[in-house]
Amino acid sequence: LALRSVVPDCDNDAVVIRAVPNGPTCHDGTSTCFAPWLWRKIVQRKNEQPTDSYVAQLLQGGTPAIAQKVGEEATEVVVAALSESDERVVSEVADLWFHTLTLLASRNIDLTAVEAELRRRDR
Repeated sequence: LALRSVVPDCDNDAVVIRAVPNGPTCHDGTSTCFAPWLWRKIVQRKNEQPTDSYVAQLLQGGTPAIAQKVGEEATEVVVAALSESDERVVSEVADLWFHTLTLLASRNIDLTAVEAELRRRDR
């Protein structure tokens, strides 16, 4: 890590350390140990390829198959949002997020790239 700054918070009871990584910083090969648990789980399953893992099966199907699942799940979110209960919307969004994260993993795109793009758009 290349240290950029160490700054105390407003009442001096914590510090924020800013650093730029020179590569993966977590033992699982991701850019952070503080990634969301689902992202860490998907990366773990990608790396370990357990035979009973849905993630591993999806990844073996390749990016086109995963992209098709993302499209299906996106459609299901729209249908649920327009005509179903809040619980169904939550369920379908969960499916969409899961398959979208798996798509990123299949393309070797770290979740932090999406976060960086969203931060870039924050104006």
